[in-house]
Amino acid sequence: MMRDILNGLGVPTRDRKVEAGIMLAGILACISLTVFVIGTTAFGKYPAQAQYGTILTLGLVAVFCLKPGPLARDGERTAADILLSLVFIGASLWSGIYFLNNYFEIADLREGIPNTQDLICYTLGTISVLEAARRVEGWMLLSVVIAATVYLFFGHVMPGILEHRPFSPAQVLEIAYSYQGIYGVALAAVSDVVLVFVILGVALRISGAGEFFNYIAMKFTQGR
Repeated sequence: MMRDILNGLGVPTRDRKVEAGIMLAGILACISLTVFVIGTTAFGKYPAQAQYGTILTLGLVAVFCLKPGPLARDGERTAADILLSLVFIGASLWSGIYFLNNYFEIADLREGIPNTQDLICYTLGTISVLEAARRVEGWMLLSVVIAATVYLFFGHVMPGILEHRPFSPAQVLEIAYSYQGIYGVALAAVSDVVLVFVILGVALRISGAGEFFNYIAMKFTQGR
């Protein structure tokens, strides 16, 4: 069964147990994400930081498991590429868990004055999100994000209305991995609205209900 799933995803399975394992972990992350979204939608959501953090972490794990990285050759994952993906998975899990466990302390005591571990969390989390975005959407989206980051660093030397106050690297990282950045409006919209409708659409397609509704619509509008 696992071999059939990997073949369906276009992944070679020439005795690659490690690759099969990481692909299985990605599939399990997708299933966990689906169950989490459905469960919290039906029975009540967690506080925002827990809801968004869990969805983000599971999504990152799924991407790094299922999408080849920059060290893949001709679409096939090499040992180095798998190792790199495992590093990103570890970074995503650690940053997500750390942020969830320390959220209230950060919000109450360390907002604006992050300690060393906070900055490591922000750095690893931000880099992981950027690499996941590159794997899924390519360099175009990542280029826009990099341009915005460069503007944060050097906007204080820009002319006229483009100028803003200077930001230190610590401030940029804190903005990036906060509700002003990664945990902001985009992630909230995906978590609260988009994923629910994506799951609903997939369920309708798999169950055949979508075709049934199309059939009813065509019957009612036939000849009009």
